Amino acid sequence: MTNSTSMLKTANGQNFLRVVIGRLTSQFGSQITGFALTIWIYQQTDSLSLFGLLIFLYALPRIFIAPFAGKLVDKYDRKRVILFSELSALIVICLLLLLHWQGVLTLLTLAFFTVAIASIAVVQLVVLAAATAQLLPPENRMSGNAIIQIGFAVNQMLAPVLAGFLVYRYGLNTVLLIHIILLLIAFITLKGISFSKISDDKKDKSETSWQAFKLGLTHVLNKKILLTLALFTLVTNFILTAAEVLFTPLVLSYETAEVLGRLMALAGLGIFIGGVAAMALSKTKRKIQLLILAQTACGISLIFVGSKHSVWLWGICLVIIFAAIAFAAACNQTIWQNRTPLSIQGRVFAVKEMITTAIIPLAYLLSPVVTDTAVRSLLNEDSWLRNIAASGEGQAIALMFIILGACLLLFCLFVAISGVLGRDEETTSV
Repeated sequence: MTNSTSMLKTANGQNFLRVVIGRLTSQFGSQITGFALTIWIYQQTDSLSLFGLLIFLYALPRIFIAPFAGKLVDKYDRKRVILFSELSALIVICLLLLLHWQGVLTLLTLAFFTVAIASIAVVQLVVLAAATAQLLPPENRMSGNAIIQIGFAVNQMLAPVLAGFLVYRYGLNTVLLIHIILLLIAFITLKGISFSKISDDKKDKSETSWQAFKLGLTHVLNKKILLTLALFTLVTNFILTAAEVLFTPLVLSYETAEVLGRLMALAGLGIFIGGVAAMALSKTKRKIQLLILAQTACGISLIFVGSKHSVWLWGICLVIIFAAIAFAAACNQTIWQNRTPLSIQGRVFAVKEMITTAIIPLAYLLSPVVTDTAVRSLLNEDSWLRNIAASGEGQAIALMFIILGACLLLFCLFVAISGVLGRDEETTSV
């Protein structure tokens, strides 16, 4: 902890703090808007499948925009990329507010804005990872990633409660206006950052997006630990995303939106715990083993979520799940940062995003549909299945949670026993 504190007193440490504070301020606005829109969309559609379709659109840009994002982050000064992404987000939210204010916001126009917001988020995700690695030495990167996770946790704890209160008391317009104010504050904060020059013998001004993608992909293919870790993350992301898209409908099948907000705040507590744990274990060389253990805990918790209608049980499981996700994310990100040269991190991290999220849109699309059709059919045909899932209106969703949890648990056990991920040995400085 002392080492982490001294790290933040350096010039680069101060710049890192500015990046984190600016991005977390912007992300807090995205959180309250995202939560408010989730409620608005579900109320407007009243359909699990349409709800999943709109969230599916949010996931698509991670696949198609990533190559452009990687090239952008590596080709241009990262401060400019950060400011450009924040300014773009500000314009999009202003337009969204204008349309809703005029009463002409429809699901079709919201779908367009969803894709735009998601595209900006991809750039922000890649540049934040690259900026962290550029500003911090390898021995401090896990602590830096943990600080980011802790910041996300605070946002997660506060945003749903605030959004739930604002959207019901003052409406969506107020939420969007607050988001705009937060984006302005973030932009002003981020203008104060500075990055040192990176010597890049692989930089080609005429490099196309395809060439940038190939360079990043080649690096991943040449690093076995990165490739297998990406594939492991792909599978776990798919299962967790399939559960994520169902959580709001599950809770709203039994409880009110206020309860949903409090539960999501507990998820933030979980992220905070996971971030603190990652900081405490920042020097560990067993990141791979701990990452698998964290995902195993997620699988067990998903089974419990579907087993009973209990707000207390859901809250405990959410804390465990999000603590595990945050801890695993810090381990994962550190491994990638320490095994990738600074000059190509934008391109490599873009490839990472493409691989690890390649079938996530399918999870958003299929999870509600499978629950509405196949799982409901199973409940009608096999009475014993009704005994293992929470009873009531959301029983089909509850059973789907049990199925997803069992799949994740079995997958993690297979990976642990087979040893396909190997070990994260001493990291290399880059």
